[in-house]
Amino acid sequence: MFQAALLNLWRHRRRTLFTGLVCSAAMTAVLLGAGFALFTYQSLAEKAARDLGHLTLSHPDYFLDNEDVPLQHGINRDPALEKRLLARDDVKAVLPRLQFSGLVSNGEKSTIFLGSGVDGSEFQLKGPFLQIKAGGVLPPAYLSKADDSIPLLIGEGLAAILKAKVGSELSLMSATSTGALNALDVVVVGIFSTGVPDLDKRQLYLPIKAGQQLLQSDKISELNIYLLHDQHQDELAAALQSELPDSKVTPWQDRAFVFKAVRDLYNRIFGTLGILMLLLVLFAVGHGISQVVTERTREIGTMAALGERRSRIVGNFVLEALLLGAFSAVVATLSTLVCCELLRQFKVMMPPPPGSSQGYPLMISFSAELTLYAGLVLMAVCMLFALKASLSAARKPLVEALGFV
Repeated sequence: MFQAALLNLWRHRRRTLFTGLVCSAAMTAVLLGAGFALFTYQSLAEKAARDLGHLTLSHPDYFLDNEDVPLQHGINRDPALEKRLLARDDVKAVLPRLQFSGLVSNGEKSTIFLGSGVDGSEFQLKGPFLQIKAGGVLPPAYLSKADDSIPLLIGEGLAAILKAKVGSELSLMSATSTGALNALDVVVVGIFSTGVPDLDKRQLYLPIKAGQQLLQSDKISELNIYLLHDQHQDELAAALQSELPDSKVTPWQDRAFVFKAVRDLYNRIFGTLGILMLLLVLFAVGHGISQVVTERTREIGTMAALGERRSRIVGNFVLEALLLGAFSAVVATLSTLVCCELLRQFKVMMPPPPGSSQGYPLMISFSAELTLYAGLVLMAVCMLFALKASLSAARKPLVEALGFV
């Protein structure tokens, strides 16, 4: 039967080619649409993990209650804990962070800022999600000396408001951990852009030691743990939570509100489009397979006249449909891989999404698991329509089947 099915596909090669191309185009469209959604999810997840860290160690009330004074819900650094975490094979970095706000002034104009005190090595982890427009990043190691100027990395929009450029001197004013007011003179060493104008108008970075100097405290807001891969994220989070019951371990998924919102929106959009596309695919594939079988009704009548059993006749057509679906799935997989590689080579740019000022490259993520499921569904659809059409043709009276036009 297998050999006969192959010979029949080859005998009707023009019809086989046309139907196979329809099936391949349908599956390719599904894989490309799903691959774009998958790429979007992966990019948003990577951005969130690079910004927040895979795990965040903080005070239990840090994300639940507003602070009356800075660092009210801060934590003390534990060098032994950081060293122990860095010794793990799956931990890439352990970085403290200080979050605060206040006023920044150029001497003539003041505006609100959202500041982050960071370790300079954090910028190595941000990758393409933080673009330096002028100057450079903060130095990896900052020693708080009286005769050293304090470096500052400022958002592009905030720099425009203050008419600041690399080398400009600014003043930061903020409440201390005791509620007093303190000021700090800084020098702009770099201007960055996150691609989100609202953030660029308020955000700035300075060394964590300088931030602690401004807030007059040795505490930090949170400790961010970056992993090489997230397979053991839940296991590490549970171990840290049991080891440090007075602290709170938060995975990045619980803090990535933008990721959740975009994912939910895209799930609705791509889900609706996916259902419509699936209906079109079923119609196109079903019509093609049914037409192929219907046109061979006289052949079915001839086989029945020669004494072939009805089950074997139907089985032949179902097997042909299975092989046709398998060949179409292979062609669709190859064409999807070619499209992914072409987009990777030519770097087609998408326009900036809402709320952003930067475009992004159009990429398609290839998923072997998704491709396998799509191929199985395509083969099942081909077999079902072939079964329906061949049963209908095999049940026709012999004289009617032989005279079918």
